[in-house]
Amino acid sequence: GDVQNLTGLSQPTCSHHIKLLSDSELVECRKEGRNHFFTLNKTNFKKVSIFLEKFSIA
Repeated sequence: GDVQNLTGLSQPTCSHHIKLLSDSELVECRKEGRNHFFTLNKTNFKKVSIFLEKFSIA
């Protein structure tokens, strides 16, 4: 669906990456009927961002 159209990736590739993000608790999924709605877990994304900043070149 929408993720495929936005990224140009195949459905299996999108599903794989979304599963990785979901398993890592970086993305949360809500189901309504046959539709899945994904939102970022802002708290965990912030933690990852702070961690990655330690490796940035100042």
